[in-house]
Amino acid sequence: MIATITQYRHLAVDHVGNILPIGGARIASEKRTSAGSFAALDSNARFIRVASDTGLEVTIGGKSDFVPANSPEFFQVGGGEAVSVAVVA
Repeated sequence: MIATITQYRHLAVDHVGNILPIGGARIASEKRTSAGSFAALDSNARFIRVASDTGLEVTIGGKSDFVPANSPEFFQVGGGEAVSVAVVA
């Protein structure tokens, strides 16, 4: 498992609603090779992108969601929230 969480201050969308990460809006990125908790999000983070080569259950601020393998997902977050991941077979 390789999971990456990238934090953004803001995101843009195109005319049909596809998310377009703005280069200058990227705050940080963290990569892990095991399930567990990531570092707390930056206080300026408003969106995160979660990507993994394995299906994951992502928990952000007590709410869980599924991220399929090889299919990055974006989530709106509050700055400083905790994020954890668990592998889903």
